[in-house]
Amino acid sequence: IGLYGLYDQNNILKLDIKKVDSFFNARKDQNYIDDIFIDGYHTVGRKIIKRTAKEKVFFINKQYVINFDGYIFDKHCNAQDYVINKINDIDFSKIEYNGSYVSSILDRKSGEVTLSTDHIGSKKMFYYLNKDLAIFVYSSSFDFIVNLLKDNDINLSLSYDGVYSMVSSGFMLGDLTYAKEIKKLGQGEHLFFCPDSHSIEIQKYFKIKKNPCNNITKEQILEKYQFLLVQAVDRQFKISSKIHK
Repeated sequence: IGLYGLYDQNNILKLDIKKVDSFFNARKDQNYIDDIFIDGYHTVGRKIIKRTAKEKVFFINKQYVINFDGYIFDKHCNAQDYVINKINDIDFSKIEYNGSYVSSILDRKSGEVTLSTDHIGSKKMFYYLNKDLAIFVYSSSFDFIVNLLKDNDINLSLSYDGVYSMVSSGFMLGDLTYAKEIKKLGQGEHLFFCPDSHSIEIQKYFKIKKNPCNNITKEQILEKYQFLLVQAVDRQFKISSKIHK
């Protein structure tokens, strides 16, 4: 289903755990696991299907709260060990996981939050920032944020740019969503939230490079395409085999 988190300095948002199902529009015919952790002004949680638990990470120690939703491509690695070992890097804010994921890391000492998407944005991360109310909400579910704010009488306005983008292109361009106040984190990006200034900073850690090659024949292009296609199918097969074990 997804992960979520919020920073609420003035205790404005009331998160009723009994309503999380409806916030995520969760189906009733599935077995779920609910985790929630409250630390000062911060709340971190997730709702996942029980059978996918081995591929997700919800880790808490004295310094960090790590919430990872997705899949690790390396079939030889345990997802939790892989993700936790990454934070031993000097600058964990520059972490790049080899997988399809969204993640959040709460630094319990500084109160800073780091959100991340994978290299191609295969999973979505949405966020809402209201500096006047000192509120920051994030989730891998757009519905969760909308329903949480609606439940607390916080109004949102329709984004005509977002609607036009979806109608004309079939997807949302840039950081657009259906609500002006809710934004989408782009592919290959880190978002850093600072609780002291109630501000965010977004850094792009990955960008697809275009290197035109005019000295290649049609046959070479087709051969390369076939190689990459077989490689992609093989990689996906290994991932699927790991997930359904």
